[in-house]
Amino acid sequence: MRGSRASSAAEPTILSCPDFACHAPPPPVGGLLSPLTGVRPPPRMPATMTITKVWLDESQNECISCGACESVAPDIFEVPQKMAVREGADFSNEDAIHDAANSCPVSVIAFEVDGSGQRDNN
Repeated sequence: MRGSRASSAAEPTILSCPDFACHAPPPPVGGLLSPLTGVRPPPRMPATMTITKVWLDESQNECISCGACESVAPDIFEVPQKMAVREGADFSNEDAIHDAANSCPVSVIAFEVDGSGQRDNN
């Protein structure tokens, strides 16, 4: 017969995933244990952090006196023979300090954040 087709309601397909956690909603901020690890996530870093110290760290490599830091942040760095932080330099230009540290080919520019007492970069 033309056009006669047995119609039946389609049964919904239920997919199961062995990794239920991949479909679980994220836990509320500040809070619950991770559904995957059972461990509380680390606290978020404060939005504002202040560079409190900058120095030449030659514990791994030596400064090659390329002058990259001085060209990026001349108010903070000078390279007479090796990189030096200018006396009384204002560390409030944190972007320039980060850029200078990142541009150093031998990674000898170190800085401390919020008086941590340690090198907080690289």
